[in-house]
Amino acid sequence: MATLRIGIMCHDSWGGSGRIGVQLACHLARRGHEVHLFTLNRPRMVTEVELIGVNQHSVFQESLRHPAFLHTDWSKFELKAYLAMVRNVCISRRLQILHYHYAIPFAQLSLAVAHSIGSDFLPVVGTLHGTDVTNFLATSPPPGFLEAVYKTDRLTTVSHHHAKLAVLAFGLDQPPRTVRNFVDLSVFRPPPNRHGARARDKVCRVVHISNFRPIKNPLLAANIFVGLREHLAAKLWLIGDGAMMGAVRERLALTPFSNDVCYFGLTRDVPATLVQSDLMIVSSQMESFCLVALEAMASGLPVLAPRIGGLPELITEGIDGLLFSPDDPGMAIEAARAILTDPVRHRAISKAAVRKAKKYRAETIIAQYEAVYADALSNRSTYHSLEKPGTTIEAARASDLD
Repeated sequence: MATLRIGIMCHDSWGGSGRIGVQLACHLARRGHEVHLFTLNRPRMVTEVELIGVNQHSVFQESLRHPAFLHTDWSKFELKAYLAMVRNVCISRRLQILHYHYAIPFAQLSLAVAHSIGSDFLPVVGTLHGTDVTNFLATSPPPGFLEAVYKTDRLTTVSHHHAKLAVLAFGLDQPPRTVRNFVDLSVFRPPPNRHGARARDKVCRVVHISNFRPIKNPLLAANIFVGLREHLAAKLWLIGDGAMMGAVRERLALTPFSNDVCYFGLTRDVPATLVQSDLMIVSSQMESFCLVALEAMASGLPVLAPRIGGLPELITEGIDGLLFSPDDPGMAIEAARAILTDPVRHRAISKAAVRKAKKYRAETIIAQYEAVYADALSNRSTYHSLEKPGTTIEAARASDLD
C-alpha cells in the first residue's frame, strides 16, 4: 500500500499493549511508513537500536513508577501535556492515521486530538487489549469514555473472545475487528538442536513470564511448579516483576524447593531464556490473547495455560500446547508432568507450536493493520492538508480535554 504518516499511542510500561504498540511502530517504519510513537514516558522495554526509523515522542524521559505498573489514572497536567504533544506532531507532520493501543486514557485523548484538528482529516483506529474492556464488565465506564470508543473510526481487538466482551462491556452495535497479536520470527525462533541438547539434561526448566499483576495470578504458577517438583527434578525461572512478586517469593520460600527457583527480574533477554526452557506456565485469570505464549510457541516451547479468554484461540489442546481448567491446579500439574516425561510428545507439540506461531508472523499481521488504516481512510474526505480554516497549532492548543 501507499506509505502513510501514522501516530501510535500506547503505554510505556512492561505489558502486552505497550509492547505491541512499540513493535507495531517499528515494523511499520521498516515498511516505509512515517511513524510517530507517543508515550507519556520513554519506553524502557526497547533500545535505541530497536527504535531506528521511529520518531519517538514522550512528555517525560524517565518515570519514577515501577516498569510493570500500568499507569492509567493520569493527572490533569499529564493529560494536557500529552495532548499538546500529540496535537502538535499531528499538525506539523500532517499525520493521516492516529492509532491508540489500550483505550484508557487514549480513546478520549485521540478523540480530543481529532476534534481539535477536524474529524475529516484524522481518522482514529483503536485496539482494545485487555483490562481496558474487562474492568468495565461489572462497572460503568467514566464520563466521556463510551463516546470516545463509539467515535473511534475503526475498532480492533486481539481475539474473538475479547471482541465479544467489548460488545457486552460497551454495548457496541457490532464487535471490533479481530487483528491478533504478532511475533517477530527473526527474534523468537527455536534453536536447531533444541531436543538433542536438552535431552541430556535431566533437570526440567519451567518458565513463567508476566508483569506479576493480580490478573496474571502468579501464585498459581508457583503452586503448579511446587506440585510438579514433587514428582520430578525441575527448576522454575521467573521473568518479570510487579505487585505480586513479594507474595510469590514468600510462597516459594516456604517450600523445600526454594533453591530451585531463579528470579531474572525485568530483562530484555527473553528469547535466549525461552530456547533454554522446557515448558512455559501461563496462570492468568484472564487473557485477551497472551503475547508471551505466542513468543514461547515461536521458540518451540510448549505452553501450559488455563482455558480462558483468547487462549483457546491460540492454543489447540494436545496439538500445539496444553490447556487446563483454571479451577483445577491438579490437572495442570499432571499435564506438566506428563509432557515433561514424554520426549516424543514434547517434541511433537514443540514442532506444532512453531508451525502455529508462523500464522502470526509480524509481516502477516502488520498487513492486516495496514488494511484497517486503508479502510478508515477510504471513508474520510480526501486528505490534502491541514490548511483548514481555524486549524492551526495555536487553535489546537486552545482546545482542552474535557
